[in-house]
Amino acid sequence: MKNEMRSLYQISPEVLELRTNPIPSPLSHEVLIRLRSVGICGSDVHYFIDGRIGDQRILNSHILGHEAVGEIAETGAKVSWLKKGDRVAVEPAIPCGKCELCLHGKPNLCQSVVFLGTPPVSGAFQEYIVMPGENCLLIPEELGFDEAVLAEPLAIALYGVRHATFSIGDTSAIFGGGPIGLSVLFTLLSAGSSQTILTELVSSRATMASTLGANLVLMAQETDPVKEILAVTDGKGVDVAYECAGSQETLTQAVESVCCGGKVVIFGIPPGDDVKVDPHLIRRKEVTIYNVRRSAFTTPVALAMIKQSPLFQKLITHRFPLDRASEGFQILSGYKDGVIKAVVHP
Repeated sequence: MKNEMRSLYQISPEVLELRTNPIPSPLSHEVLIRLRSVGICGSDVHYFIDGRIGDQRILNSHILGHEAVGEIAETGAKVSWLKKGDRVAVEPAIPCGKCELCLHGKPNLCQSVVFLGTPPVSGAFQEYIVMPGENCLLIPEELGFDEAVLAEPLAIALYGVRHATFSIGDTSAIFGGGPIGLSVLFTLLSAGSSQTILTELVSSRATMASTLGANLVLMAQETDPVKEILAVTDGKGVDVAYECAGSQETLTQAVESVCCGGKVVIFGIPPGDDVKVDPHLIRRKEVTIYNVRRSAFTTPVALAMIKQSPLFQKLITHRFPLDRASEGFQILSGYKDGVIKAVVHP
């Protein structure tokens, strides 16, 4: 095996540079993974454009990427359940496993978590990474590497829908039809939503939402989403509203569209540090607001669901080699060329 690998660094906002690094060696509990496909996440695009998400900043150069799949190239001495050549999806979070949150089933909230691609932890836009063996999940034979990348965003959607205790027969509205919003849609339809509405600005994503089976898709620039949602729910509003766009406007619409006693679930990451909700409206309606922090224990379910749905696999619309990854970031940040999900092949 060669001794060096290519790694893609962000060196300033919207500037990426290929560099060469030594290939790392796994410790006894780790594996070396030859990465084959890495998804470009909305959070990666935030870092690409702004160099930060909240107080998490890229201070110098940094390797992004956390939606990673590949094949085992080498195993540490204590990893007996994986072998060279196994195809694996990577759980990007390494929690401490010892704190109160971890011990109470909330490893996604671990305050000592190490997460791929989140500064200062190097991410997956490179040819190889090392990870603990327990962070690797075997990819079903029916799935290719690209399709398996969808497990990470779908796992987030599954976790968020579970977190807010969705009930069979609930009505729902999704604000934003990017990969997370479409993953929420796929989850809700699989879970028995009786009426599922999605709002979007980009026609390719709206078309995919209709293809997946949304009952109603609203182009938000052409209509008043709140008015339309209230009209089709006889003025009641939906039981659960899922904010997946990360904007002030969609959060306001989600609160206004949910019924009395309903729930608003926030997936989206806003570009700024502040958003507002009307305190009087959420008080009068007794709205419960849930925030979603990554995922926990849902990736195996996500892989199984993707395997059973060739339709959902079509979310991947663009593929780029590592030396053209910047094109993928530019297309995604500008919502160009009908993009829904872009992946990079290291």
